[in-house]
Amino acid sequence: MRANKAQTDYRRKRSARDLILKARQLGFSTEKLIEYLDDTIFNKNTTTAIIAHKMDKVQSLFEIVKLAFSRLPGELKPKVSYDNRNELAFPEINSKIYVTMDTRSETIHNLHISEIDFMRDPEGILLAAFESVPIDGNISIESTANGVGILYDLWTDKNSEFKKHFYNWLWDDTYRVETEKSLEELEDEYIKLAKEYGLIPDILKRFNIDKEQLAFYIIKIRRHKKKVVQEYPLTDLEAFITSGKNVFSTTALQKHKAIQPIEVKYDEIGRASCRERV
Repeated sequence: MRANKAQTDYRRKRSARDLILKARQLGFSTEKLIEYLDDTIFNKNTTTAIIAHKMDKVQSLFEIVKLAFSRLPGELKPKVSYDNRNELAFPEINSKIYVTMDTRSETIHNLHISEIDFMRDPEGILLAAFESVPIDGNISIESTANGVGILYDLWTDKNSEFKKHFYNWLWDDTYRVETEKSLEELEDEYIKLAKEYGLIPDILKRFNIDKEQLAFYIIKIRRHKKKVVQEYPLTDLEAFITSGKNVFSTTALQKHKAIQPIEVKYDEIGRASCRERV
């Protein structure tokens, strides 16, 4: 696996208790699945649970686990058994990894919760899941925001046990669209949309956005309207704005400083070097 910019940055900063607030499709589910799969197969007596918010997501996440395991060299693979519970079990080392919609009554050494803000009973799931993890275990939560909910409470808790990581859509270099329009034309178009939907007006001054990125963002604004800040946030607080009611005023959001992307270069064997943008 060759890590993208967001995944590379996260690897440098991750801890045993991580809370990841992010834009769509940045690869954090895959990142955590592979990290925890490695830990499961290389350590005896290790149980890993991945909790998804709906059944079709359970299936898709488990397919990632199976694919990653199938690509391992044979000498690294412990003997595996499958069952109908979306689980890989390794009987010779008494370890297993499974994907589910809720936890089982057992000790969990690695716990990852995906899209917690879209679960039916996130508080109940957290209570049961957290108590299954010992003090020296690992817990990670990643989600796109969904208005003011459990993710907002966790994110704004000053006494939280979690290390917080925010990644906006600018971390993905594929989020761009070729256009024949000039940057000035796109900026004029964006300013009109920003006024209509309460978005950050001085986007070009605040962020390192080129015209292909701005063209992409304009398309998403026209598609999602006010919801664009939930799917493709630029700042962490902006992510919690709902379509009908703003949690924060536009003025407050304009003053909020966002985390900027980093530039990543790969050498001939895939090692990444990072340099923060100024």
